[in-house]
Amino acid sequence: DESNLTSTAEELPRKLDALAGHCERLGRDRSEITVSQQLNVVIAPTYDEAFADFSAFLGDRGMDVTTMDDATLDMIKAMVILGDPDEVGGQLAAIIGRGLDGITCSLPANGWNPERVEMLGETASRALDLP
Repeated sequence: DESNLTSTAEELPRKLDALAGHCERLGRDRSEITVSQQLNVVIAPTYDEAFADFSAFLGDRGMDVTTMDDATLDMIKAMVILGDPDEVGGQLAAIIGRGLDGITCSLPANGWNPERVEMLGETASRALDLP
């Protein structure tokens, strides 16, 4: 009855099409399945603060963004929604607009910080148009 997808935003349409195809073959109404997407988010008051949290997170895992080649850094950044509340909110709204019912979020770089968790909650609520 529920599906929580893990993919990049670009892969989402393919995964939704696959789910619809499976439902059709099984005679199941796709609209009866709640579909969300698992997202990794790094949010802070400014992009620079979010990137600093992201960089520290990677550094704790032996990856130095200052010496990383652009292609590798871009690949890692593609797996994360990163930025200030406006940037993150815009990306969340765009992802929801691709046909999802909801999202689940992990804050790998700064989820230990209650202020960042609250910021994401407020940002996601606005992006999802929740009260």
